[in-house]
Amino acid sequence: MDMQFKVINRTPGREKERTYVGWDDFKVGSALLWTDGIGSCLAIGLYSPEMGKGALAHISGIRGGGLFPYEVYPENIVNTMVAKLGAYKGIEAALAGEDYKDTKM
Repeated sequence: MDMQFKVINRTPGREKERTYVGWDDFKVGSALLWTDGIGSCLAIGLYSPEMGKGALAHISGIRGGGLFPYEVYPENIVNTMVAKLGAYKGIEAALAGEDYKDTKM
């Protein structure tokens, strides 16, 4: 199956409609969704070809202290994204994050 969206490793060009997703946040829409500085975080992309829109989250895993809404906690974010996307079948998904390698012996 060919995916209808792409994960790219660069800042997007000058597309007319593009939406930036900051740390510990997510967005849903039909515009180009992008984030940067993933580092040790996790980016989750969902796309509904039938609806022609997607969702993107940039999750650090930080919890508590009232800094971030409960909806963007790692254990909740996928359910939150699917609910806001409004698609429950035929969703394409991609994950992006840093590859952790422990070089200490």
